[in-house]
Amino acid sequence: MPSDPSTYRELAERAWAWVLTQVRRDAEGVWLAEHPEQTMRGEFAVGMHSGVGGLAHAMAELRLTRPLTAAEAALGGEICESLVDRISKQTAYDYFDGLTSTIGVLIALDAKGADLAVGRLRELATPDGWPSSWIEPPRAAVDGRCNDATLGTAGVLTGTDREKVVELPDLTRMKSEVIVQKAHRFGYEHAVRNCGVRLVEVETADDGCAARVAQALCGRLNLRVDVRAVPLEALPRWELKARRVVDRRG
Repeated sequence: MPSDPSTYRELAERAWAWVLTQVRRDAEGVWLAEHPEQTMRGEFAVGMHSGVGGLAHAMAELRLTRPLTAAEAALGGEICESLVDRISKQTAYDYFDGLTSTIGVLIALDAKGADLAVGRLRELATPDGWPSSWIEPPRAAVDGRCNDATLGTAGVLTGTDREKVVELPDLTRMKSEVIVQKAHRFGYEHAVRNCGVRLVEVETADDGCAARVAQALCGRLNLRVDVRAVPLEALPRWELKARRVVDRRG
């Protein structure tokens, strides 16, 4: 039997109140703990994805149903002040913890400073995009770039051929398979499949996986490349999380 709406509202308010108890403060400003026992800020403590910046979007939603409390409004001010102070030194650009995240947080709270973040993005821009702080050797080439998985896959498929761009996801005139190591399957791979491609899984149960990947690339794409295994500890934090999700799914 459905509960009264007030029951769900009370539950939501209690959950939100607990989240606010996980907010921490130090000399650098306000940040969000990833677990209750955390006493020192982590690597992603202020961004939208895993940090205190995400609370700004929650508060923006709260304002649609009720006014913010004085404590919530004050916290919003602290969040914005901390983020604006970091803009001139920020080098990450991404939507999760970088400058794009900062812009979203400031706009969500109707705060000033988004123009400063846009200006910083313009300063960091290079002819081929923005440098990725989490794309580096040994899992990627020096000065590698990474964009949206769907758009990136589409770019590989179509190149500069505008007719092919229009034809997607019809791959009649394009390559239609993407090789992926079984050990590297992750929760966001549907973004790759959005382009219409089929994922070809390469087994990675033993030390011969690199040779099999190289063989598959050569046989299917006529590419001769040196493929080397990437140690698990070399994978970025977000990919390790995705790996754990995949492992739980079996």
